[in-house]
Amino acid sequence: MARELKVDQFGSKVAVVRLIIFAWVLLSARLTGAFHDSAIPLSPNALLAIGCLYGIASTFLPLKKMPRIRRDMLLVAWDTVFATAITLATGGVASHFYPVFFILLFETSILFGLRETFEIAILVCLVYLYTGLLMGWYVEIPKVVYLQVAVFSIQCLLLGVLFALLVQAARTQAQRAQDLSCLYEVSRVFSSTFQLDGIVTGTVRRIASIMRFDRCAIILRGDDEKTLLLQAGYDGTKEEPWVIKLPLELARYPEVQQALETKEPVIVSDPTNDPIMSSVRDGLSDLPLGSIAVVPLVLGTEAIGTLSIARTLDHPALTDNEINLCRILANQTAIAIEKARLFEQERRRNTQLAVINEINRQALSTLEQDILLHNVAEALRRNFNCTSAGLYVLDRSTGLLTLEAFAGPKHIEHVLRNELECGNSIAGHVSRTGSTVLTRGSTRRDLQGSGPENETHLFAPIKVDDGTVGVIALRSRNALAFSDGETSILEALSGPLANAIQNAQLYERARQLSISDTLTDLYNSRYLFQALDKELARADRYGTLLSVVVLDIDHFQMINDRLGRPAGDQILKQFGRLLPTLVRDADFVARYGGEEFVILMPETPQEEATIAAQRICSMIAEHRFRLEESAEPVQITVSAGVAAYPGEGTDKMKLLHASDLALYSAKRLGTSKVMAAREQQS
Repeated sequence: MARELKVDQFGSKVAVVRLIIFAWVLLSARLTGAFHDSAIPLSPNALLAIGCLYGIASTFLPLKKMPRIRRDMLLVAWDTVFATAITLATGGVASHFYPVFFILLFETSILFGLRETFEIAILVCLVYLYTGLLMGWYVEIPKVVYLQVAVFSIQCLLLGVLFALLVQAARTQAQRAQDLSCLYEVSRVFSSTFQLDGIVTGTVRRIASIMRFDRCAIILRGDDEKTLLLQAGYDGTKEEPWVIKLPLELARYPEVQQALETKEPVIVSDPTNDPIMSSVRDGLSDLPLGSIAVVPLVLGTEAIGTLSIARTLDHPALTDNEINLCRILANQTAIAIEKARLFEQERRRNTQLAVINEINRQALSTLEQDILLHNVAEALRRNFNCTSAGLYVLDRSTGLLTLEAFAGPKHIEHVLRNELECGNSIAGHVSRTGSTVLTRGSTRRDLQGSGPENETHLFAPIKVDDGTVGVIALRSRNALAFSDGETSILEALSGPLANAIQNAQLYERARQLSISDTLTDLYNSRYLFQALDKELARADRYGTLLSVVVLDIDHFQMINDRLGRPAGDQILKQFGRLLPTLVRDADFVARYGGEEFVILMPETPQEEATIAAQRICSMIAEHRFRLEESAEPVQITVSAGVAAYPGEGTDKMKLLHASDLALYSAKRLGTSKVMAAREQQS
């Protein structure tokens, strides 16, 4: 960054100049031998003590609440009185005081402007004159001294004006260089980034550092007319500006409100007494602000925000030149912010297209609902940069939501599932109303009684023309996550995602029909052969066992003949619902054909499978089947044959054939019998 020019780089602090004045007075008195010839004889030590006491006393004067310029001018006047009194009291003449006055004029012309320098020159001359007259009552002073004072006063006035003009020219040149430097550095910020945060922080940092403002902030309008959004600020406590994007109430900042309404800068020279700040005066008592300027960021005919600058009481007040420069910077900042917003809109549009394309690609890549929803959840979490993403699917037959896919921490998944079970989830509300819901911290606690304040939740319905298919749920730990643009992206995803889910559901329904028995809803023989091939391959790969149990309903033809075929179908249908409840979750149940059923038992030896088959036969024999046309329940029995891999066969046909032979042997023994292929062979 270019060197930052400082307007007062030639100036020193008043304390340094005061020390120079005291040193000169003491040196002048010693060189003239005034300590021995003066009307008021003073020893060097006594004079030094007087100077030290005066310096200490004036340092602790209660002047902190006085503006810096007036305070410094008062100190210079007091120093003049002290220097004049000491010079005359020790027998000095005007020529001895001349360098003292020269230093005073030089310092005041550097520290202050033309008017203040002229005032100081007149003040010093009057003080010198009246101090001499006053001391004439006590000390004999030659009359020629008074003539010297008059001539000296005129010379000093002219000299003070000359000093002031020279310093004013130097200050103007330095101010112009500083203004150009600030404009250059801010324009570099605008050309270096299109990010809104980078623009506002870079602008605030450079304006505050180059112009030496104690406070600087950029505030933009919020979503409505009554709120503001603090984008970036600088208060001197940190090296870099802070960005918090904090929502603010417009009524609490009357100076900002007036600047936005009038589209003109608002200058507050005294915040504690200015009428503009009357409504918030109580909150300003602890802030040592000396002057405030609020410059609107005007774009066309609309004020989109403000550039606020301030200085404390310890620093010079804001000048007209600085305010005019800030107006120029505010106009450039407004244009840069608008460009950043347009860039952000374009970026969001590209993001929206990318997300929609990815979701469509995922939807076209598979027709299996589980894989589809899992891929979509991962894509949502990745593209929206959120903590978790969940997809609920609505069962229209029951009206219940189910969390079908989730990407994120497991403990959050448990929370979402518990909310569904309790029936108080926001997802359920969204599925019923079909409207998007955005909650931030306390809002979520109001709705559900839980949820950290710094979390944000976005729920969007997955809709088609005939209603809601499901709900998208996103969660972020960022309190300001999920902008309007991201919400619109989710709403745009609703249609394609709903079609993809419906296609996956149709595919799943068709697949189930192709592998299921229409009467019992169990797997059919076609899928049985596929499942048996997979289990045999797995058993061969890992060296495990596999048992096959074939069940047959005893004397089922007699039941059909006695009760009728519709009654037999009812029994088969009830049997199809009962049999899966009697086996393990890892077991596979299918209808083999007619009244025959097959159970595949992975990693189960023949002996254990035989015991399980006996238990199944016993439980079926105790079960009561109720028919629609008959008040009396019907009891049936089943027989079973058991074969195992690899003992009775290494392929599916051999295993099924061995199980059938064992079944026939069991039936020859009676009803509700179980026979193992190994026993049948022996």
